[in-house]
Amino acid sequence: VGCMLLAASPVIAANRFYIEDGTLLTGSTGNEVSVLADIEQDTYALSVYVEFDASKVTVTEVQLGSDVVAVSPEFEDGILVNGPGSVTYGVLFDLSDPISKNLAPGNGLEILKLIVDVDATSNTSVNFDLKNVAGQTPARLNVLTDSDGNAVSPAPQLVDGTMTITDLKPVITGIDPSSGEPDDFTTITGENFDQADLAVTIGGRPAEFTVAGSSLVVTVPPCASADGTGAVDVEVCTTRGCDVETNGYNYTSCGPVPPLISGFVNN
Repeated sequence: VGCMLLAASPVIAANRFYIEDGTLLTGSTGNEVSVLADIEQDTYALSVYVEFDASKVTVTEVQLGSDVVAVSPEFEDGILVNGPGSVTYGVLFDLSDPISKNLAPGNGLEILKLIVDVDATSNTSVNFDLKNVAGQTPARLNVLTDSDGNAVSPAPQLVDGTMTITDLKPVITGIDPSSGEPDDFTTITGENFDQADLAVTIGGRPAEFTVAGSSLVVTVPPCASADGTGAVDVEVCTTRGCDVETNGYNYTSCGPVPPLISGFVNN
């Protein structure tokens, strides 16, 4: 019995505009936030409208997405407002007659790109809200059109994107064991230990450590002084900042205390 294999065609999702969730760093600039689309038919023009909280981020520029650029559209125009925050943008792929250029069906097509600076200075989030506002002139709509300029059906589903804004400073969530003596091992658990220039101090002395997943296995350094038993601070730092667990480790004994050079005068 003969058998014939047919290549499977990619399944195109229903028309959809969406922005994927992501992370932005406080104080960062030039971030790219993409407006993506799943499109199930040839598209000859489109428009995008998105709102955002301009007290948290500033959109400095709006660019055409890579999949739109590849078609070389013959007309584009938009309005960018940063107070309150909104972007309105329209694209016509072909102004000639007959029309010959269009955006072909596909999933995950990048149709627009927002260049974003972060103004928020603490951990928060910002929503990029794709929405249709029909009660204004002109209307602000998310639309795909056919070759006759008519809005296609079904109209695009709109899926907002939420950007978590974080400073990525290290966060200490646990120290175990939290008491002992020099050269013992203790494990510091927490978050954001994957940033550059990671360093640990216990009682003000640098501590050697190894990274174990999201934890740090730390060799307890010598006491700060020969009579330095008792509770001391534990600090974890990176280029993003520091977190201190006050009295986070308790020295039960000290033993010999080597010198610690803290600085030079007239060097």
